[in-house]
Amino acid sequence: MRMELIRKSFLAAGAAVLLASGVEGYQINSGPLRLPTTKIFQPFHETHIFYGPREADPGRWTHSHTVSWFNFWAYNLNPSFPWDDPFDLAAFPLRYGTFFLDYEDVALVNYLAYGLADRVDMVLRVPVYYLGGGIMDGFIEGFHDAFGIGQHHRTEFVRNELGISYIDEEGEVQYYGEVDVKGAHLGNLVLVGGYRFIDLKPDFTLRLAVKFPTHTIEIPLRERGVDFSLFSSLSFTRGRTTWYHSGGVTYFSETREDTPPYFKRMIFSSALTVEIRLGRRVGLLTYAVIDSPSADFPELDDPAGEVALGLRWFVKNYRIDFALVENVFWFDNSPDFGVIIDFRRTEKER
Repeated sequence: MRMELIRKSFLAAGAAVLLASGVEGYQINSGPLRLPTTKIFQPFHETHIFYGPREADPGRWTHSHTVSWFNFWAYNLNPSFPWDDPFDLAAFPLRYGTFFLDYEDVALVNYLAYGLADRVDMVLRVPVYYLGGGIMDGFIEGFHDAFGIGQHHRTEFVRNELGISYIDEEGEVQYYGEVDVKGAHLGNLVLVGGYRFIDLKPDFTLRLAVKFPTHTIEIPLRERGVDFSLFSSLSFTRGRTTWYHSGGVTYFSETREDTPPYFKRMIFSSALTVEIRLGRRVGLLTYAVIDSPSADFPELDDPAGEVALGLRWFVKNYRIDFALVENVFWFDNSPDFGVIIDFRRTEKER
């Protein structure tokens, strides 16, 4: 009798530890971090957003909304010959390959998903963007100073001002300022279908996305074709950790291959989200993404990569992700700093 009482006490204590540690109530396999493969021209030449293997249960609607805020500061100098002070632009002429970008992009992306059958779902993506000079330049400079990260000539230019310029092969400066692109714009509508081939350990879905040219920014960098993405979505859970991986290719049916910046017709992408459950309703997210080169243009002909760190909360029937993106490694073809908040209504526990 005493041994039985001891055994039950240990079982009860173990159950209490598991409950306190937070496995119960956590929405397993609720999806990856929805951070786009962001590059400096992402608002003008976008690749696809990654989705999880399960976006909606059969016969159910679900909705989600993502707010992202990115600061873009990048440049490439290609002088006619070397000189000591590269930012004395009046001293020597620059040539093809030189570009400057300084702007902020705030996006609200709405997703509506429906489960058509046990293994089939569809997602409609409706993005709205606001492009402008922003307010984050001073904050980013202070952040860099606090952690000993170089400013990369940020302080030598006007803060919080929108400007996009590059020099074409004829030596002419192409410039787009606030008059050209500042303001709110509808992005490209995207319809995504998926078929799940494998259930649980792992989940594996193959997805096809069709992007329609509904954007309203009328500058030469924008594309006007119907674009396609084919990519896989994989998730695997072991203990407290879930891995989400997605990889695929985007094909641009209409692109400007004959004029700078010579965008490529095909871009390959791969992303990994690692989710670690920390408590009953909270988890840690780490995220890494890499894209193949987007154009045959200096600095844009290198792969683009970035990382993010965030938290995931579950509040009643909603999942909330919050993540920060910092370009610590100073890629010239990805954003300097970003914030993303993803708000999603969850389904029943799986």
